[in-house]
Amino acid sequence: MDRKKIIIIGCSGSGKSTFARRLHDVTGLPIYHLDNLFWKADRTYISRDEFDACLTEYMQGDSWIIDGDYSRTYEMRIAACDTVIFLDYGEEVCMQGITERVGKVREDMPWTEDELDPELVEMVQQYETQNKLRLQELFRKYPEKEVITFYNRDDAMKWLISEYMIVPVDEDNIMEAACIHSISWQESHRAFCDEAFILKHDMDHQAEYIRNKIANGSKFYMLCDKQSMAVVSITDGLIEDLYVLPELQRQGYGTALLDYVITLICREGITPTLWILENNREAERLYRRKGFVPSGKQNAITGKLSEIEFLYKGI
Repeated sequence: MDRKKIIIIGCSGSGKSTFARRLHDVTGLPIYHLDNLFWKADRTYISRDEFDACLTEYMQGDSWIIDGDYSRTYEMRIAACDTVIFLDYGEEVCMQGITERVGKVREDMPWTEDELDPELVEMVQQYETQNKLRLQELFRKYPEKEVITFYNRDDAMKWLISEYMIVPVDEDNIMEAACIHSISWQESHRAFCDEAFILKHDMDHQAEYIRNKIANGSKFYMLCDKQSMAVVSITDGLIEDLYVLPELQRQGYGTALLDYVITLICREGITPTLWILENNREAERLYRRKGFVPSGKQNAITGKLSEIEFLYKGI
């Protein structure tokens, strides 16, 4: 679906504005924070008529992201949008969210909270029985709208990555993929390859490697945000070439890319497989967490080192 008019709703503290900014970063759609519209820097607020007039002007645009709950305007925003993203995280998560943002400067608010507002606490406590019920009624009233509900931040981020941040590798971006592949391959092989062999695997060498694999039926995918960050390949059910730039490792990018290709392969009714070096304990822990188990097959890489095949059994 070509999403052009998106509203992001949910309880205070759910992270609507943070998610909206990430969505704006990857889509380029104009973004409007309703807290910035409603509140003034002196902690007073504009009139209802002013608010509605500005909101209507926002919604007359060809494309936008509007974040904020403001239950009085639920229906007018749902009627105008093509997509609703509902962050349904529950009271505990949202209470933690409003507590942790006290004292922090926020892009979506023209002033800084210096203490926890009792009225805001009450709104969080009542959200499930009041606002959420109203939203569910409106979702039924507007069945033509795409409603995407997330119940935790991990799932919201995985969706954002899979929908907007993963692209196929082709001739237009192959050098970006080759750069990731070269840097990460060299880093991961230094412990057991000599330097001359390492340096041979420069960007041009890896671009040709990728090009040849694509010509022989493999598919490469790259994860991008403000820069290209990670790459992976699949050949039928075989997952290979999963590399993340060294400075971006342990931030979930490799896991997100792995989840993406597992889903692609499973949709074809094929069992995902992969091979890892027997001494790569960190990779083994990751793959076991993601539902892979050893198949019993091994290949000798050198006289002292082997790689082990893993099969996906599901989580």
